[in-house]
Amino acid sequence: MATKEIKKITVDQLARMMQSGFTRIEKSVQEGFAVSFEEFKRLNAEVKDIKTTLDPIVIIAAEHERRIQTLESRSERIEKKVGIVRLSR
Repeated sequence: MATKEIKKITVDQLARMMQSGFTRIEKSVQEGFAVSFEEFKRLNAEVKDIKTTLDPIVIIAAEHERRIQTLESRSERIEKKVGIVRLSR
């Protein structure tokens, strides 16, 4: 059976290998953060667009609800004066 030759390295070589590994990890983490940051910026822009679109719709819906309540109240008063009995809803 052949024995494997153990390769000896110096402290400087080990330090360079460690630094290289840390540099790769740091670069990978920075790229990950950059992608995440860009994704958050995109999502923020989409949320802003949705809010910009929905705000007028919410105002319109509230106005319609108010008008419906007013019309229902008025029709109930008219029905009472005319003597129409409304079935419960």
